Amino acid sequence: MLWYSYEVLPWVPTTADWCSEVAALDEREPWRNCWIDVPSEHPFNTAYVPCNANAELFVLCGLTEAEVGRAVVVDEELAATDISPSWHQLVSIWSSDSDSTEVSSVAEDEDQAIDEIQSSQGLNALASAAASATL
Repeated sequence: MLWYSYEVLPWVPTTADWCSEVAALDEREPWRNCWIDVPSEHPFNTAYVPCNANAELFVLCGLTEAEVGRAVVVDEELAATDISPSWHQLVSIWSSDSDSTEVSSVAEDEDQAIDEIQSSQGLNALASAAASATL
């Protein structure tokens, strides 16, 4: 379970429609509740990591750094001089990982299809042997 500090939000509704105001506020708020579902939009990944060469991306369990890294869009308020040169190298590595992953997944799919065909042929041979066997 994630633990969050309790903070007073500097927000006071200005209309009777609080629900739509809260939705608009949540959309503008960079630390909104749903950041955990989209790590590539987390401010740590969009603002801190691109500027700091030694920082690692915030990545959820079940995802790879390359998957999250390819989806990160650097915060538009950062100046080009603020972004570390190693960030651009990482982006190119993640992009090349994407290409090799697609090629390897196609090869794995082909290998799996061949294995399935071979195992089904083996099962067919067993079935025909069992059918022709006499007790």
